[in-house]
Amino acid sequence: MTALFVIIGIIIGLTLLLSVPLTVSLTYRTKEELTVKAGVPPVMLTLYPTLEARLEDESLSPEQKRKLMRKIKAKEEKSRLKAEKKKKRGEKKKESPKKAENTAEKDPKPRKKKSPERNIRFMARLILLILRKFTARATVRLKRFHIVVATKDAAETAYLYGTLSAATAYLLAVLDANTKKEPSRKNVSVYADFTRDSMLFDLHVIISLRLSGAIAIALSALWHLLSPQKEPSDSKKRLEPLKEEARKG
Repeated sequence: MTALFVIIGIIIGLTLLLSVPLTVSLTYRTKEELTVKAGVPPVMLTLYPTLEARLEDESLSPEQKRKLMRKIKAKEEKSRLKAEKKKKRGEKKKESPKKAENTAEKDPKPRKKKSPERNIRFMARLILLILRKFTARATVRLKRFHIVVATKDAAETAYLYGTLSAATAYLLAVLDANTKKEPSRKNVSVYADFTRDSMLFDLHVIISLRLSGAIAIALSALWHLLSPQKEPSDSKKRLEPLKEEARKG
């Protein structure tokens, strides 16, 4: 009976772990820097702006600046320790002359060099695979998406307003077709203001992906990398007899 409870507990734990959402938050407002945060809510780490850039913010209090300075010093210390460890590992991995001679004596079979075009096609297929899997599993939420179109020229303002309105409508259609949840249109607005001479932005986009989805994407990409690629020459050879028969016919 105890073993059954343990198995049920493990299954529940794995289910909860795989359902954890990995989240990226993008925020941008006029006269403010782009802010990029990543993590598992409510624990989110600021990736951009960097600690050094945030330290230059004049709105920070002295206590906040001291905290940032401590974080910067801790980060520098970690990077220094990592550099020292890498240096020690590199010194240990240096091969002795005997090992170098032994490896030189062993002549591995020459590998066929892949053409650059084939590598490009392979990488393009891999990127498309990752994007397709990602869009099928990711959730994109537009918490705020407000744009005020304004320039010094009324004609230019009208042109930009039409362009941005069409682009926003296309973005919403793409999100509706490819993501798991439809974005809320209540917080999306694009309008023109002919009384202003500069544009205003208020954007907050949240992209989340469950851990199970991230693992599935990584496994698909790994399978694509490890699976043998079919040579285009082989397919051409197979088609040659068919082409000759068609010509004779």
